[in-house]
Amino acid sequence: MARITRFSLDHAWITLILSLVLSIAGIVAFFELNQELIPSIDFPAATVVTIWPGASTDEVTRGVTQPIEDALEQIDELDIKNVSSRTSDNFSAVTVNAEFGTSPEKLREEIQKQLADVDVPAGAEDPEVLLFDISDLPVVTMSVSSDDPKLEAQVQDVVVPELEAIDGVADVTVRGERDDKLIVWLDPERMAAAGVTLDMIQGVLAANNLSIPAGTLVSPGHAIPLQVTNLIGSEDDLRELVIVPPGMAGLAAGMGGAGAAMPGAMV
Repeated sequence: MARITRFSLDHAWITLILSLVLSIAGIVAFFELNQELIPSIDFPAATVVTIWPGASTDEVTRGVTQPIEDALEQIDELDIKNVSSRTSDNFSAVTVNAEFGTSPEKLREEIQKQLADVDVPAGAEDPEVLLFDISDLPVVTMSVSSDDPKLEAQVQDVVVPELEAIDGVADVTVRGERDDKLIVWLDPERMAAAGVTLDMIQGVLAANNLSIPAGTLVSPGHAIPLQVTNLIGSEDDLRELVIVPPGMAGLAAGMGGAGAAMPGAMV
């Protein structure tokens, strides 16, 4: 170190030239270096998403998730790290993770080969293979607000098509749409007069808004899951529900459903 210091002091002009060369090289490199806010990175992972409208979690697990998961575990052309799944009502997602260095497109091809041998139940949509790409993250987020009830329709019918028509835009997603809800207001006086309690109302609503598996219809080469569905689809459906106070079940049954409802007993 002492020799370098002594040399620099004895030959100051060389030190200045080297400093100048390094400074110029740094400036040139700064402007020539490629920079990206979100660089392109290939993740060796893919998710198989399947939608089955109206199916319960158990049905989706047995009819969709498990067969797909079993099929994807048979991939032997690639180095697969693990296969995981997530299931809920109407929805199945099976994720495959491969070793880094695996081509995402090659992973997609192998998954599609395995899915060709999987028969999804009737009513379920065809499985879709999704690759994770960091460039799919949104780069622009905008918000729109108004008291106009037609705002949502205007955004979907006018704004979204205009944005999708812009060159280079891959996808436009709208979030925060208003979900219509029906609120049931209870009249305590009418409930007391009819002998109806809050628990009874909650029980009737739960019993008339459900979807449960009812077994499997087996035929040669096919197994079709069966489901019993009873869903409240409108305000009229809600108004037709009958709540029978204790001790009046026989009377209500004999009078035929809603006609047996007492004042205040109909939601």
